[in-house]
Amino acid sequence: MKDFFSELWTFAKCPENTFYRPTKIRNGIIDIYYSLAFYLITATVIMIPVTGVIQIIKYFFSIDLINIRNKNIEKSLGIYSLAIIALLAPIIEETVFRLWLTGRKGFIFLSIIAASWVIITKVKGISIYSGVNGEFFHNLVSAIFLGAIFFGVVNLTVLKKFRSNHFKLLYWGSSVAFGLIHIANFAPLKLSLLLIYPLLILPQMAMGFLLGFIRVKNGFLYAVMIHCLINLPGAIYYSYFFKN
Repeated sequence: MKDFFSELWTFAKCPENTFYRPTKIRNGIIDIYYSLAFYLITATVIMIPVTGVIQIIKYFFSIDLINIRNKNIEKSLGIYSLAIIALLAPIIEETVFRLWLTGRKGFIFLSIIAASWVIITKVKGISIYSGVNGEFFHNLVSAIFLGAIFFGVVNLTVLKKFRSNHFKLLYWGSSVAFGLIHIANFAPLKLSLLLIYPLLILPQMAMGFLLGFIRVKNGFLYAVMIHCLINLPGAIYYSYFFKN
C-alpha cells in the first residue's frame, strides 16, 4: 500500500509518462483495490461539505440539485442503464480522456474518433447511447472522417514533441475536462449557481486524476476496469432503485 500511494503522490507532484511498465496480474489486482479505496475515501471527504452546500441551496433556493442530476441521468440512459453506466460509458470516457496519454499514434487516432463521435451526437442533441441504427453509423463515419482529417493536417512529430514537453498540462487538463463534462448532469444550468457547479464535480475530477495515473502506471485496460467498478454502484441504483 505504501508503495502505491508513494507513486501516486510522486505522480501528483510532477506527472510524467516515464514509468509505465507491464503489470503482473497480482500487482494489477492490488492496484485496483488501492485505487478503489483511494477514490472512496477521497470522494467521501469531498462530498461531506458539498452535501452541505447542496442542502443549503435546496433550502434557500428550492433547487434540488441531486434530483435534477438523477432525472437527467435516468432520462439519458433508457432501459440499458446498467450496461451503459457500468461498461459502455467507462470505455467511451477512458478512450476520449486517457487512451491517448501514452502518445501512441493509433491511440491518439482512436481518441480523436471517440471525441468527435461524442461531439457530433451532442451537437445533434441526441444521446450517444441511443442505440445502433442508421444515424449511429452515420455519426461514426463522420467521426472517422474528422479523425482522418486531423491526421492529415497535423504534424505528428510536432504533436508528440508538444505532448512530451507539456505532459503535465495535458494530464491535468484531461482530469479537469473529465470532471467538467459531468456538469451536464445538472442541466439546465442556472446562472446564479455557476460558482457552485465546479464543486459538485470535484469527485469526478479526483477520479480523472486517479485514472490518469493508473492508465500511465498499469495501462488502459486497468483504467477501464477501475472506472467500471466505481460506476457499478450507480449503475445498480439507476437500474433497480431510482424511480423518476
